[in-house]
Amino acid sequence: MADFTIIIYQHNPEATADTMEALKQQDADMQVLTYDAADGISLGEAFNRGMDSAAGEYVCFIDDDALYDAGCFETVAQAFEEDHELGAVSLKPVFISPQKGEIPYLITPEKSGVYSVTESPEQFQFNLKAYFFRLSTVKGIKFDEGLGTECCNKFLIDYFIKNKIYRYVEEKTVRYHKAAECDASNFADQFDKKWYFDNVEQFLLKYAREAANAPETYRTWLQMAIYYLLSVRVTNNYQSKSKGVLDKEETFRFFDLAGKVLAHLDDTVIMMKQKLKGHGIDRVIRLLLMRQKFQTLGLPYHLTEKDGFFCFDYGDHCSAQMINANREKVRIFTMHYEKGCLEVDFRITPDKIFGKDNITIKVTCDGKPVEVREIMDYPLITCFGFTMLRRYGGRISVPLDQNQQKQKIQFAFSWDGKDYPMAVRGERNASKIGLKGTYWRMNRDHIVYPEGNAIIVRKLSFLQWLKKEKKYSEKYLDESPDRIEAKKKLRQRWAMIFAQMTCRKRIWVTFDKIYKAGDNGEYMYHYIHDNVKDVKIYYVISENSLDYERLKKEHANILIQGSFKCHLTMAKAEVILATHPSIWEYCGFAKEDMALYRDLFNAKLVCIQHGLTTMNIAQYQNRIFDDTGLYCCAAECEVENIKRPIYGYDDCNIRLTGLARFDGLHNADKKQVLITPTWRRNIVNAGIAFDKKEYNENFKSTEYFHIFNSLINDERLIECAERNGYRLIYLLHPAISSQIDDFDKNEHVEILKAAGDMNYEKILTESSLMVTDYSGIQFDFAYMRKPIVYYHPASLPPQYEEGVYKYETMGFGPIEHDHEGLVNTLCDYLDNHCAIKEEYAERANQFFAFSDFNNCRRIFEETDKWVREAHGC
Repeated sequence: MADFTIIIYQHNPEATADTMEALKQQDADMQVLTYDAADGISLGEAFNRGMDSAAGEYVCFIDDDALYDAGCFETVAQAFEEDHELGAVSLKPVFISPQKGEIPYLITPEKSGVYSVTESPEQFQFNLKAYFFRLSTVKGIKFDEGLGTECCNKFLIDYFIKNKIYRYVEEKTVRYHKAAECDASNFADQFDKKWYFDNVEQFLLKYAREAANAPETYRTWLQMAIYYLLSVRVTNNYQSKSKGVLDKEETFRFFDLAGKVLAHLDDTVIMMKQKLKGHGIDRVIRLLLMRQKFQTLGLPYHLTEKDGFFCFDYGDHCSAQMINANREKVRIFTMHYEKGCLEVDFRITPDKIFGKDNITIKVTCDGKPVEVREIMDYPLITCFGFTMLRRYGGRISVPLDQNQQKQKIQFAFSWDGKDYPMAVRGERNASKIGLKGTYWRMNRDHIVYPEGNAIIVRKLSFLQWLKKEKKYSEKYLDESPDRIEAKKKLRQRWAMIFAQMTCRKRIWVTFDKIYKAGDNGEYMYHYIHDNVKDVKIYYVISENSLDYERLKKEHANILIQGSFKCHLTMAKAEVILATHPSIWEYCGFAKEDMALYRDLFNAKLVCIQHGLTTMNIAQYQNRIFDDTGLYCCAAECEVENIKRPIYGYDDCNIRLTGLARFDGLHNADKKQVLITPTWRRNIVNAGIAFDKKEYNENFKSTEYFHIFNSLINDERLIECAERNGYRLIYLLHPAISSQIDDFDKNEHVEILKAAGDMNYEKILTESSLMVTDYSGIQFDFAYMRKPIVYYHPASLPPQYEEGVYKYETMGFGPIEHDHEGLVNTLCDYLDNHCAIKEEYAERANQFFAFSDFNNCRRIFEETDKWVREAHGC
């Protein structure tokens, strides 16, 4: 009899071959059983068949993506031989992320050892791929063949209800390529509605009921496991992570179902006083789920304070202690010194508990009240794309008293007749300050720093400031685990300080996608470089971009993203012309380093846009996200949109200028049809916008793929285009460019990716007709008064909600909702030489503020005027 039986569920024969080759390197007698998904066998069915045929003493269950460390089998066999009562051994599971390399699975113990779900319920390894079982202990435990991949989680729970002990071996690793449930970017099941409904009802609800009455020996662990598997469905759709899988009605139905599960779970588990190691969720979600439990049970409740903690009071008792009443915070978002005043934009944390309308914010300076103005810059917290909570934001303006050595600004919130102090925390790069020890040199004579529940403004001479900086550097060095790396970063900090103090030039910086040039940033770069003498303009781009060498040959002021020179230039910059949010990441600053450098950036930020702000995108384009001071628009429609309170801009922050890249849009028609839909967040692997998205193996199963793959292979459309002498081009959005090989090719359609050396200006000016859903480059096309056809199938909703721009009444072409209607309309345009219809040409005339190709000049002049006014020029 073999020592091991390896049961493999095969998706990809090539991956299976790699796994088989790796297994040959293990020094073990093994039986390998492979079952192919292509044969219509489900995962659960494959593993059940494998168990029925298993002949080894030990068994494991894997996909064809698993690779074991050398010596794993020997280590596992030895562990079993040392303890004949042991039923399971787990290795360390590690996911191979397409974007980030190796990522250890979150739900694992702290270190190697023997663990019991009874005695150490929090120390549990919740990934089946890493387990080996003694075959005799799993006989009789079946995989649920109707649960998809979640049958693995159910199997583990069934196993550990019967067998409480396992050994965890951290020194040995199993690596896998199919993401687990805790990966909000790559986990496949989160795009399937069954995961939110069928699996919850058939699996989690059933076991939650059992957990409520389970013996103490495993009750706590089982509840924690069920809560983890339920809550991850919410966390994977929290805020910007929404997958767009559930509509509003389905979202409420999911929460109703979740409430039935939560009704059987203890408060201590829901509030995560007891939790699986590695499992952390935002307290907004915890409070939301706690309230869902009360709603399901029909229990009236109210918030109360008990023993220094906020709790839910319901029935005859209080819930588990939720939040320490004395640990609420003021989160600083932006900080400026303007016209003799310290101006601060902030948010607060207690609004997540009480809601913004049930508390009062109190700010004092040296004991005297300071007026607080409420701000509405994107105050929304969302789940599944729908608003769950509106938050509170405030702004204060405190005059600097030149006669005082020290001013103390304190924050508190008042609830139920009692005041609670709030600690100060720098939240964003524009906050200038971070945690305790950080500071900002506000002007030549004053510094600002956090101290407990206060912001301190203190007078400091030049010599005192140097001593302060020296002390700060020494503290940073002492607290850093890597002193060599810390010294390197501190040298850069001192270099940035010196560069800032000695700079006498006007330095402006701009950029585009970092991995690709050719957008508004490059247009502004060329305009300023060629036409403005008193401003030195720099352009940031990746050294790996195909555009880098071209730009480097043309101009000297090209900055490599993340380079030392780039960082020094950013510190000296007077203005940053930004096309995208998260500007510091775009310019190559690591998030973990920004606390060290954020006080050194005083550049004024101007948004010159990547695409028009006509949709509801306030989450990223609001004023305080990056501390945007000036916003350049191309249409009155845009101005109307971003004047809404949720964006946070006043009239003085907005300019009507046009987009820079519109200056290059001179018609050069070459009889081609451009098909170019925008992307969807739920069909690409997550990542930072300036990074190319890696290949998503689930893309071909998406509705997006099926819709547009069918369109570019439609025989009638192809025949009509050929008959009229038109080329068909399908241009993939940059975020989807890595999926280019998924599409079915034919000799009549050229498929291009919007990356590499693809030139937007060339392809737009040479095209005769555009097909899109919601892509922002529709406005570039309309600027040239060329025809557009919109494709809005009901099964593929937009990524963002409509703003003031309404497609039905303001769009530059007809809207089609199904494949046949779209093809009919396209053929009609092709048969009529792609002439724009008069009503749509008139809409374009009404929409654009300018059509004179002087957009770059206006952007520069408005920015220059704004900067000079701010400086008192």
